Amino acid sequence: MKKPNQKDVVAAKLKEDGEIDNVWAFQHYILRLSNKIRALKAEGWEIEGDYIEGTKNFNYKLVQAPTRPVYQYDLVDGVRVPKLTYKPI
Repeated sequence: MKKPNQKDVVAAKLKEDGEIDNVWAFQHYILRLSNKIRALKAEGWEIEGDYIEGTKNFNYKLVQAPTRPVYQYDLVDGVRVPKLTYKPI
């Protein structure tokens, strides 16, 4: 099994807890958290971030994980008609 890269670790943390901050990332040897967040946003993740009040620490919150299209088919008059829905990844 392949070892997960840093972006995968950040994605798993966001899915599990719904948020991540730079202190947690630093403790897990992820030094450029903003770069990983930017890459996840490019893949369709909706993430918001803001400074933690009274500190210089930054906190990111997951708004919505990306979705992938799922094709299902209905049978109408003997013809398969695709029905597109979206499912979380």
